[in-house]
Amino acid sequence: MGLFERLEARQLLTSHLPNALFIPEGFGSSSINESVEIVDIDSSSSDWELWARYETGARDQMIASGTTTGGEREMIAISSVGSSPVVRENTPYALELLSTDDSVRAVLRHDDFGSRAGEHFRDDSGTDFALPSIVKDDASARDFVLVYNPNDDSAEVELEIENEHGMTFTFVKVVEGHRRAGWNISQMDTLANGTYTAKLSSTRSIAVSGTSYDLINASATIATQTANVALAGAFLSTEFDGGSSPNDDTLITILNPGSTDAIVDFRTILHDSSTLLGGPSTFTVNVTAGESTTVSLRGLGFTSADDDFSLVYASNTSVSASAVTERQSSLVFTTPETRAATEWVFTQGQIDRLRGNEVRTEDVYLFNPSASSISVTVTWTFSNGQTVTETKSLDPLEVEDPDGRLDLLALPAGGLAYTARVVATGPVVASLEHWDPIGQSTGVTNLGIPMGSISLLSSVLI
Repeated sequence: MGLFERLEARQLLTSHLPNALFIPEGFGSSSINESVEIVDIDSSSSDWELWARYETGARDQMIASGTTTGGEREMIAISSVGSSPVVRENTPYALELLSTDDSVRAVLRHDDFGSRAGEHFRDDSGTDFALPSIVKDDASARDFVLVYNPNDDSAEVELEIENEHGMTFTFVKVVEGHRRAGWNISQMDTLANGTYTAKLSSTRSIAVSGTSYDLINASATIATQTANVALAGAFLSTEFDGGSSPNDDTLITILNPGSTDAIVDFRTILHDSSTLLGGPSTFTVNVTAGESTTVSLRGLGFTSADDDFSLVYASNTSVSASAVTERQSSLVFTTPETRAATEWVFTQGQIDRLRGNEVRTEDVYLFNPSASSISVTVTWTFSNGQTVTETKSLDPLEVEDPDGRLDLLALPAGGLAYTARVVATGPVVASLEHWDPIGQSTGVTNLGIPMGSISLLSSVLI
Protein backbone atom coordinates (compact mmCIF):
# COMPACT_ATOMS: atom_id res chain seq x y z
CA MET A 1 0.00 0.00 0.00
CA GLY A 2 1.23 3.47 -0.80
CA LEU A 3 2.16 6.01 1.80
CA PHE A 4 -0.66 8.24 3.05
CA GLU A 5 0.24 11.39 4.89
CA ARG A 6 -1.09 14.69 6.13
CA LEU A 7 0.81 17.44 4.41
CA GLU A 8 2.77 19.78 6.64
CA ALA A 9 1.52 23.34 6.92
CA ARG A 10 3.04 25.23 4.03
CA GLN A 11 3.37 28.76 2.74
CA LEU A 12 2.06 29.50 -0.75
CA LEU A 13 3.36 32.42 -2.74
CA THR A 14 -0.26 33.40 -3.29
CA SER A 15 -1.29 33.42 0.38
CA HIS A 16 0.02 33.81 3.91
CA LEU A 17 -2.51 31.33 5.37
CA PRO A 18 -0.84 28.09 6.51
CA ASN A 19 -3.61 25.43 6.67
CA ALA A 20 -4.69 23.79 3.42
CA LEU A 21 -7.66 21.56 2.50
CA PHE A 22 -8.43 20.55 -1.07
CA ILE A 23 -10.68 18.58 -3.42
CA PRO A 24 -9.78 17.69 -7.05
CA GLU A 25 -13.34 18.07 -8.39
CA GLY A 26 -14.30 21.46 -9.83
CA PHE A 27 -15.99 22.64 -13.03
CA GLY A 28 -18.06 25.74 -13.67
CA SER A 29 -20.47 26.66 -16.45
CA SER A 30 -23.86 28.29 -16.95
CA SER A 31 -25.50 24.84 -16.88
CA ILE A 32 -23.99 23.65 -13.56
CA ASN A 33 -24.76 24.51 -9.96
CA GLU A 34 -21.62 24.40 -7.82
CA SER A 35 -21.10 25.87 -4.37
CA VAL A 36 -18.81 25.56 -1.37
CA GLU A 37 -20.11 25.67 2.18
CA ILE A 38 -17.52 26.85 4.71
CA VAL A 39 -17.99 26.03 8.40
CA ASP A 40 -15.92 26.86 11.47
CA ILE A 41 -16.30 23.89 13.81
CA ASP A 42 -14.65 25.53 16.87
CA SER A 43 -15.17 28.74 18.78
CA SER A 44 -12.12 30.53 17.40
CA SER A 45 -12.11 33.31 14.82
CA SER A 46 -10.34 32.28 11.60
CA ASP A 47 -9.40 33.94 8.33
CA TRP A 48 -9.85 31.88 5.17
CA GLU A 49 -9.40 32.05 1.41
CA LEU A 50 -10.95 29.83 -1.28
CA TRP A 51 -8.79 29.27 -4.38
CA ALA A 52 -9.34 27.61 -7.77
CA ARG A 53 -6.24 25.74 -9.02
CA TYR A 54 -6.79 25.35 -12.76
CA GLU A 55 -5.76 22.40 -14.92
CA THR A 56 -4.63 24.61 -17.81
CA GLY A 57 -3.82 28.25 -18.46
CA ALA A 58 -3.31 30.71 -15.61
CA ARG A 59 -2.68 28.73 -12.45
CA ASP A 60 -4.63 30.35 -9.60
CA GLN A 61 -7.72 32.40 -8.84
CA MET A 62 -8.94 33.44 -5.39
CA ILE A 63 -12.72 32.99 -5.45
CA ALA A 64 -13.61 34.34 -2.02
CA SER A 65 -12.14 35.23 1.37
CA GLY A 66 -13.47 36.07 4.80
CA THR A 67 -13.39 35.53 8.55
CA THR A 68 -15.52 33.00 10.43
CA THR A 69 -16.29 32.50 14.10
CA GLY A 70 -17.17 29.16 15.66
CA GLY A 71 -20.39 27.67 14.30
CA GLU A 72 -20.73 30.16 11.47
CA ARG A 73 -21.48 29.03 7.92
CA GLU A 74 -20.88 30.74 4.64
CA MET A 75 -22.11 29.53 1.27
CA ILE A 76 -19.98 30.51 -1.73
CA ALA A 77 -21.82 30.26 -5.07
CA ILE A 78 -19.29 29.36 -7.76
CA SER A 79 -21.53 28.40 -10.65
CA SER A 80 -25.31 28.73 -11.18
CA VAL A 81 -27.60 27.58 -13.97
CA GLY A 82 -28.33 30.49 -16.28
CA SER A 83 -25.52 32.69 -14.98
CA SER A 84 -21.84 33.07 -15.75
CA PRO A 85 -19.67 31.35 -13.12
CA VAL A 86 -17.19 33.27 -10.98
CA VAL A 87 -14.47 30.86 -12.14
CA ARG A 88 -13.02 30.50 -15.63
CA GLU A 89 -15.83 28.81 -17.54
CA ASN A 90 -15.44 25.26 -18.85
CA THR A 91 -11.92 24.86 -17.42
CA PRO A 92 -11.43 22.07 -14.84
CA TYR A 93 -9.92 23.05 -11.49
CA ALA A 94 -9.23 21.81 -8.00
CA LEU A 95 -10.52 23.81 -5.05
CA GLU A 96 -8.23 24.64 -2.14
CA LEU A 97 -9.26 26.22 1.16
CA LEU A 98 -6.53 28.07 3.05
CA SER A 99 -7.08 29.23 6.62
CA THR A 100 -5.38 30.47 9.76
CA ASP A 101 -6.90 27.66 11.84
CA ASP A 102 -7.64 24.01 11.03
CA SER A 103 -11.11 24.42 12.54
CA VAL A 104 -12.28 25.85 9.20
CA ARG A 105 -13.80 23.10 7.05
CA ALA A 106 -15.56 23.01 3.70
CA VAL A 107 -17.95 20.89 1.62
CA LEU A 108 -18.28 21.00 -2.16
CA ARG A 109 -21.80 20.65 -3.58
CA HIS A 110 -21.96 20.00 -7.31
CA ASP A 111 -25.10 19.55 -9.45
CA ASP A 112 -24.41 18.11 -12.88
CA PHE A 113 -25.91 15.56 -15.29
CA GLY A 114 -29.25 15.85 -13.46
CA SER A 115 -27.88 14.79 -10.08
CA ARG A 116 -26.21 16.18 -6.97
CA ALA A 117 -22.94 15.13 -5.38
CA GLY A 118 -21.08 16.45 -2.37
CA GLU A 119 -17.91 15.79 -0.40
CA HIS A 120 -15.64 17.28 2.24
CA PHE A 121 -12.39 19.03 1.41
CA ARG A 122 -9.50 17.00 2.88
CA ASP A 123 -5.80 17.27 3.63
CA ASP A 124 -4.91 13.61 3.03
CA SER A 125 -2.72 12.51 0.16
CA GLY A 126 -0.92 9.40 -1.04
CA THR A 127 1.20 7.86 -3.77
CA ASP A 128 -0.82 4.72 -4.62
CA PHE A 129 -4.56 4.25 -5.08
CA ALA A 130 -6.93 1.59 -6.43
CA LEU A 131 -10.43 2.20 -7.79
CA PRO A 132 -12.57 -0.97 -7.74
CA SER A 133 -15.05 0.17 -10.37
CA ILE A 134 -15.12 2.76 -13.12
CA VAL A 135 -17.64 2.67 -15.95
CA LYS A 136 -17.55 3.72 -19.57
CA ASP A 137 -21.02 3.77 -21.12
CA ASP A 138 -21.94 6.67 -23.35
CA ALA A 139 -25.66 6.17 -22.72
CA SER A 140 -25.69 5.77 -18.94
CA ALA A 141 -22.50 6.92 -17.22
CA ARG A 142 -20.00 9.73 -16.88
CA ASP A 143 -17.00 8.71 -14.76
CA PHE A 144 -13.91 10.77 -13.99
CA VAL A 145 -10.58 10.02 -12.29
CA LEU A 146 -9.29 13.29 -10.85
CA VAL A 147 -6.03 14.25 -9.13
CA TYR A 148 -4.59 17.33 -7.46
CA ASN A 149 -0.89 17.89 -6.80
CA PRO A 150 -0.62 20.00 -3.60
CA ASN A 151 3.19 20.07 -3.74
CA ASP A 152 5.47 22.79 -5.08
CA ASP A 153 7.18 20.33 -7.47
CA SER A 154 5.69 18.35 -10.36
CA ALA A 155 4.40 14.79 -9.96
CA GLU A 156 4.28 12.06 -12.59
CA VAL A 157 0.98 10.23 -12.26
CA GLU A 158 0.32 6.87 -13.94
CA LEU A 159 -3.22 5.57 -14.42
CA GLU A 160 -3.53 1.87 -15.25
CA ILE A 161 -6.98 0.70 -16.33
CA GLU A 162 -7.81 -3.00 -16.62
CA ASN A 163 -10.83 -4.64 -18.25
CA GLU A 164 -12.54 -7.87 -17.23
CA HIS A 165 -10.30 -9.88 -19.56
CA GLY A 166 -7.08 -8.68 -17.92
CA MET A 167 -6.11 -6.28 -20.70
CA THR A 168 -4.49 -3.13 -19.33
CA PHE A 169 -4.31 0.42 -20.68
CA THR A 170 -1.74 2.83 -19.24
CA PHE A 171 -1.89 6.63 -19.27
CA VAL A 172 0.69 9.01 -17.81
CA LYS A 173 0.43 12.71 -16.96
CA VAL A 174 2.94 15.10 -15.48
CA VAL A 175 1.02 17.32 -13.05
CA GLU A 176 2.67 20.58 -12.09
CA GLY A 177 2.70 21.74 -8.48
CA HIS A 178 -0.65 23.16 -7.32
CA ARG A 179 -2.33 21.93 -10.49
CA ARG A 180 -5.33 19.72 -11.07
CA ALA A 181 -5.45 16.97 -13.72
CA GLY A 182 -7.74 14.15 -14.65
CA TRP A 183 -9.23 11.69 -17.09
CA ASN A 184 -12.77 11.78 -18.49
CA ILE A 185 -13.44 8.08 -18.97
CA SER A 186 -16.17 8.65 -21.56
CA GLN A 187 -13.68 10.50 -23.77
CA MET A 188 -10.99 7.79 -23.70
CA ASP A 189 -11.36 6.38 -27.21
CA THR A 190 -9.08 3.42 -26.56
CA LEU A 191 -11.60 2.02 -24.05
CA ALA A 192 -14.70 0.10 -25.13
CA ASN A 193 -17.91 0.41 -23.15
CA GLY A 194 -17.68 -1.65 -19.98
CA THR A 195 -16.69 -1.75 -16.33
CA TYR A 196 -13.03 -1.45 -15.40
CA THR A 197 -10.72 -1.35 -12.40
CA ALA A 198 -8.00 1.26 -12.07
CA LYS A 199 -4.73 1.80 -10.23
CA LEU A 200 -2.93 5.11 -9.78
CA SER A 201 0.67 5.67 -8.77
CA SER A 202 2.47 8.96 -8.34
CA THR A 203 6.02 10.10 -7.75
CA ARG A 204 4.68 12.55 -5.11
CA SER A 205 1.78 12.50 -2.68
CA ILE A 206 -1.39 13.62 -4.43
CA ALA A 207 -5.11 13.85 -3.71
CA VAL A 208 -7.41 11.61 -5.79
CA SER A 209 -11.14 11.38 -6.29
CA GLY A 210 -13.24 9.02 -8.38
CA THR A 211 -16.34 10.91 -9.51
CA SER A 212 -19.28 9.01 -11.00
CA TYR A 213 -22.56 10.15 -12.55
CA ASP A 214 -25.30 7.62 -13.28
CA LEU A 215 -27.37 9.24 -16.04
CA ILE A 216 -30.23 6.74 -15.85
CA ASN A 217 -30.87 6.98 -12.12
CA ALA A 218 -29.73 10.62 -11.70
CA SER A 219 -27.27 9.62 -8.98
CA ALA A 220 -23.73 10.80 -8.38
CA THR A 221 -20.77 10.58 -6.03
CA ILE A 222 -17.53 12.42 -5.46
CA ALA A 223 -15.46 9.77 -3.68
CA THR A 224 -12.20 11.12 -2.31
CA GLN A 225 -9.77 8.24 -2.06
CA THR A 226 -8.46 8.43 1.51
CA ALA A 227 -6.38 5.41 2.59
CA ASN A 228 -8.55 3.38 0.23
CA VAL A 229 -6.18 0.39 -0.03
CA ALA A 230 -6.25 -1.19 3.42
CA LEU A 231 -6.40 -4.38 5.45
CA ALA A 232 -9.81 -3.58 6.96
CA GLY A 233 -12.84 -1.42 6.29
CA ALA A 234 -16.40 -0.75 7.41
CA PHE A 235 -19.57 -0.20 5.38
CA LEU A 236 -21.82 1.17 8.10
CA SER A 237 -24.77 1.67 5.73
CA THR A 238 -25.27 -0.78 2.87
CA GLU A 239 -28.77 -2.15 3.38
CA PHE A 240 -31.33 -1.85 0.60
CA ASP A 241 -34.52 -1.66 2.70
CA GLY A 242 -37.50 0.48 1.78
CA GLY A 243 -38.98 -1.50 -1.07
CA SER A 244 -39.82 -4.98 -2.22
CA SER A 245 -38.52 -4.59 -5.76
CA PRO A 246 -36.36 -7.53 -6.80
CA ASN A 247 -33.97 -4.98 -8.30
CA ASP A 248 -33.14 -3.55 -4.86
CA ASP A 249 -29.68 -4.82 -3.99
CA THR A 250 -26.21 -3.84 -2.82
CA LEU A 251 -23.23 -4.82 -4.96
CA ILE A 252 -19.82 -4.76 -3.27
CA THR A 253 -16.76 -4.70 -5.51
CA ILE A 254 -13.36 -5.64 -4.08
CA LEU A 255 -10.13 -4.97 -5.96
CA ASN A 256 -6.92 -6.73 -4.96
CA PRO A 257 -4.10 -4.62 -6.41
CA GLY A 258 -1.32 -6.68 -4.84
CA SER A 259 0.58 -9.84 -5.73
CA THR A 260 -0.96 -12.07 -3.02
CA ASP A 261 -4.40 -13.67 -3.27
CA ALA A 262 -6.82 -11.97 -0.86
CA ILE A 263 -9.07 -13.70 1.64
CA VAL A 264 -11.58 -11.06 2.74
CA ASP A 265 -13.69 -12.00 5.78
CA PHE A 266 -16.94 -10.05 6.29
CA ARG A 267 -18.94 -9.75 9.51
CA THR A 268 -22.57 -8.62 9.62
CA ILE A 269 -23.29 -6.41 12.62
CA LEU A 270 -26.95 -5.88 13.48
CA HIS A 271 -27.93 -2.48 14.87
CA ASP A 272 -30.64 -4.18 16.94
CA SER A 273 -29.79 -7.55 18.48
CA SER A 274 -33.47 -8.54 18.52
CA THR A 275 -33.69 -8.29 14.71
CA LEU A 276 -33.82 -11.49 12.68
CA LEU A 277 -31.23 -11.67 9.91
CA GLY A 278 -31.94 -13.22 6.54
CA GLY A 279 -28.40 -12.94 5.25
CA PRO A 280 -25.30 -14.66 6.66
CA SER A 281 -23.65 -13.38 9.85
CA THR A 282 -20.26 -13.97 8.24
CA PHE A 283 -19.06 -14.66 4.71
CA THR A 284 -15.74 -14.77 2.87
CA VAL A 285 -14.80 -13.36 -0.52
CA ASN A 286 -11.68 -14.63 -2.29
CA VAL A 287 -10.01 -12.24 -4.72
CA THR A 288 -7.14 -13.37 -6.92
CA ALA A 289 -4.02 -11.18 -6.94
CA GLY A 290 -4.43 -8.33 -9.38
CA GLU A 291 -8.12 -9.08 -9.95
CA SER A 292 -11.49 -7.80 -8.71
CA THR A 293 -14.69 -9.52 -7.58
CA THR A 294 -18.24 -8.24 -7.17
CA VAL A 295 -20.69 -9.84 -4.73
CA SER A 296 -24.44 -9.30 -4.44
CA LEU A 297 -25.90 -9.05 -0.94
CA ARG A 298 -29.22 -10.27 -2.26
CA GLY A 299 -27.39 -13.18 -3.87
CA LEU A 300 -25.85 -14.02 -0.50
CA GLY A 301 -29.31 -14.25 1.07
CA PHE A 302 -29.90 -10.75 2.42
CA THR A 303 -33.42 -9.40 1.86
CA SER A 304 -35.16 -6.02 2.01
CA ALA A 305 -36.20 -6.97 5.56
CA ASP A 306 -32.54 -6.82 6.61
CA ASP A 307 -32.68 -3.07 7.05
CA ASP A 308 -30.50 -2.38 10.09
CA PHE A 309 -27.02 -3.81 9.69
CA SER A 310 -23.44 -2.89 8.90
CA LEU A 311 -20.67 -4.85 7.21
CA VAL A 312 -17.08 -4.90 8.46
CA TYR A 313 -14.30 -6.70 6.61
CA ALA A 314 -10.71 -7.76 7.29
CA SER A 315 -8.28 -9.13 4.71
CA ASN A 316 -4.96 -10.94 4.78
CA THR A 317 -3.63 -8.43 2.21
CA SER A 318 -4.57 -4.85 1.43
CA VAL A 319 -7.60 -4.39 -0.84
CA SER A 320 -9.81 -1.58 -2.11
CA ALA A 321 -13.61 -1.78 -1.98
CA SER A 322 -16.74 0.11 -2.97
CA ALA A 323 -20.49 -0.49 -2.85
CA VAL A 324 -23.48 0.53 -4.96
CA THR A 325 -26.95 0.19 -3.43
CA GLU A 326 -30.16 0.33 -5.44
CA ARG A 327 -32.86 1.44 -3.03
CA GLN A 328 -36.32 2.83 -3.81
CA SER A 329 -35.30 3.37 -7.46
CA SER A 330 -32.23 5.39 -6.39
CA LEU A 331 -28.58 4.46 -6.45
CA VAL A 332 -26.34 5.12 -3.44
CA PHE A 333 -22.56 4.97 -3.92
CA THR A 334 -20.60 4.06 -0.78
CA THR A 335 -16.90 3.84 0.02
CA PRO A 336 -15.78 2.04 3.17
CA GLU A 337 -14.15 3.82 6.08
CA THR A 338 -10.72 2.34 6.74
CA ARG A 339 -9.84 4.49 9.76
CA ALA A 340 -10.93 4.82 13.40
CA ALA A 341 -10.68 8.04 15.42
CA THR A 342 -11.63 9.55 18.76
CA GLU A 343 -13.36 12.49 17.04
CA TRP A 344 -15.37 12.88 13.83
CA VAL A 345 -16.97 15.91 12.22
CA PHE A 346 -19.73 16.01 9.60
CA THR A 347 -20.50 19.45 8.22
CA GLN A 348 -22.94 18.71 5.39
CA GLY A 349 -26.16 17.68 7.18
CA GLN A 350 -29.56 18.97 6.08
CA ILE A 351 -33.08 18.33 7.44
CA ASP A 352 -36.47 19.40 6.13
CA ARG A 353 -40.19 18.75 6.72
CA LEU A 354 -40.52 15.50 4.82
CA ARG A 355 -40.89 13.24 7.87
CA GLY A 356 -44.42 14.05 9.01
CA ASN A 357 -45.00 15.11 12.60
CA GLU A 358 -41.40 14.80 13.69
CA VAL A 359 -38.16 15.84 12.06
CA ARG A 360 -34.94 13.95 12.66
CA THR A 361 -31.50 14.35 11.28
CA GLU A 362 -30.52 11.36 9.20
CA ASP A 363 -28.46 8.61 10.75
CA VAL A 364 -25.03 9.13 12.25
CA TYR A 365 -23.67 5.59 12.43
CA LEU A 366 -21.16 4.77 15.17
CA PHE A 367 -19.10 1.56 15.33
CA ASN A 368 -16.82 0.39 18.14
CA PRO A 369 -14.14 -1.86 16.58
CA SER A 370 -12.19 -2.44 19.80
CA ALA A 371 -12.31 -4.92 22.67
CA SER A 372 -13.38 -2.35 25.29
CA SER A 373 -16.61 -0.39 25.79
CA ILE A 374 -16.47 3.19 24.55
CA SER A 375 -18.60 6.20 25.50
CA VAL A 376 -19.57 8.38 22.52
CA THR A 377 -21.23 11.81 22.54
CA VAL A 378 -22.79 13.25 19.38
CA THR A 379 -23.63 16.96 19.22
CA TRP A 380 -25.78 18.35 16.41
CA THR A 381 -25.42 22.09 15.89
CA PHE A 382 -28.10 23.53 13.64
CA SER A 383 -27.79 26.64 11.52
CA ASN A 384 -30.29 28.48 13.73
CA GLY A 385 -27.96 28.04 16.72
CA GLN A 386 -29.91 25.21 18.37
CA THR A 387 -27.97 22.18 19.62
CA VAL A 388 -28.99 18.61 20.42
CA THR A 389 -26.68 16.22 22.29
CA GLU A 390 -26.92 12.46 22.74
CA THR A 391 -24.50 10.10 24.52
CA LYS A 392 -24.22 6.37 23.85
CA SER A 393 -22.16 3.58 25.37
CA LEU A 394 -20.90 1.19 22.70
CA ASP A 395 -19.96 -2.37 23.55
CA PRO A 396 -17.21 -4.08 21.53
CA LEU A 397 -18.29 -4.57 17.89
CA GLU A 398 -21.54 -2.65 18.45
CA VAL A 399 -23.12 -0.22 15.97
CA GLU A 400 -25.48 2.55 17.07
CA ASP A 401 -27.32 5.13 14.96
CA PRO A 402 -28.42 8.02 17.21
CA ASP A 403 -30.66 10.79 15.82
CA GLY A 404 -30.77 14.45 16.77
CA ARG A 405 -34.44 15.38 17.08
CA LEU A 406 -36.18 18.69 16.49
CA ASP A 407 -39.77 19.82 16.96
CA LEU A 408 -41.42 20.11 13.56
CA LEU A 409 -42.91 23.50 14.44
CA ALA A 410 -39.44 24.86 15.22
CA LEU A 411 -38.19 24.03 11.75
CA PRO A 412 -38.30 26.94 9.30
CA ALA A 413 -39.39 26.60 5.69
CA GLY A 414 -36.53 25.22 3.66
CA GLY A 415 -35.17 23.22 6.58
CA LEU A 416 -31.93 23.63 8.50
CA ALA A 417 -28.33 22.74 7.85
CA TYR A 418 -26.39 21.15 10.68
CA THR A 419 -22.96 20.03 11.80
CA ALA A 420 -22.58 16.77 13.72
CA ARG A 421 -19.57 16.27 15.99
CA VAL A 422 -18.62 12.93 17.52
CA VAL A 423 -16.35 12.72 20.57
CA ALA A 424 -15.41 9.27 21.91
CA THR A 425 -13.31 7.86 24.74
CA GLY A 426 -11.67 5.43 22.32
CA PRO A 427 -11.32 4.78 18.57
CA VAL A 428 -14.62 4.55 16.70
CA VAL A 429 -15.75 4.58 13.08
CA ALA A 430 -18.48 7.03 12.09
CA SER A 431 -20.43 7.83 8.92
CA LEU A 432 -23.47 9.92 8.03
CA GLU A 433 -26.36 8.78 5.84
CA HIS A 434 -28.95 11.24 4.63
CA TRP A 435 -31.42 11.68 1.80
CA ASP A 436 -30.95 14.96 -0.02
CA PRO A 437 -34.24 16.93 0.10
CA ILE A 438 -33.10 19.43 -2.55
CA GLY A 439 -33.58 18.47 -6.19
CA GLN A 440 -33.30 14.72 -6.64
CA SER A 441 -34.11 12.66 -3.53
CA THR A 442 -30.85 10.79 -3.79
CA GLY A 443 -29.38 8.83 -0.92
CA VAL A 444 -25.91 9.86 0.14
CA THR A 445 -23.51 8.22 2.56
CA ASN A 446 -20.70 10.51 3.61
CA LEU A 447 -17.47 9.68 5.32
CA GLY A 448 -16.65 12.28 7.93
CA ILE A 449 -13.52 14.12 8.92
CA PRO A 450 -11.48 12.08 11.45
CA MET A 451 -9.82 14.11 14.20
CA GLY A 452 -8.21 13.57 17.57
CA SER A 453 -6.32 10.27 17.72
CA ILE A 454 -6.53 8.58 14.28
CA SER A 455 -5.63 4.94 13.54
CA LEU A 456 -6.04 2.53 10.67
CA LEU A 457 -9.07 0.39 11.39
CA SER A 458 -6.99 -2.75 10.94
CA SER A 459 -4.83 -1.79 13.94
CA VAL A 460 -7.76 -1.63 16.41
CA LEU A 461 -10.29 -4.10 14.94
CA ILE A 462 -10.74 -7.20 17.08
